[in-house]
Amino acid sequence: MKIKNIAFYLGMGTLFAHELDAMPNHEWQVLPLTSWMPNEIGMIVFVLLHIPLFAILIAWFIDSLCVIENYRRRGIGEKLISLTKEKAIKMDTML
Repeated sequence: MKIKNIAFYLGMGTLFAHELDAMPNHEWQVLPLTSWMPNEIGMIVFVLLHIPLFAILIAWFIDSLCVIENYRRRGIGEKLISLTKEKAIKMDTML
């Protein structure tokens, strides 16, 4: 696994862990968007805002993996085709 991938996975894990830790620490009271709201409403808005945030991050992550996997599959497919052609050419020269 590449260092960039490891760093990315650790970064995503750290972000999710940080956001889980935000609830018991009442971080909605610090954000300008929710700090002026009553405590219960601010907490609900804070949680609701994180749902699309996490959905976007996870979708972006999965989409990135799919793009990489498609390139990888295409590369493997092209390699298999070229090996098959080479094998066919060798068989033709043997006949």
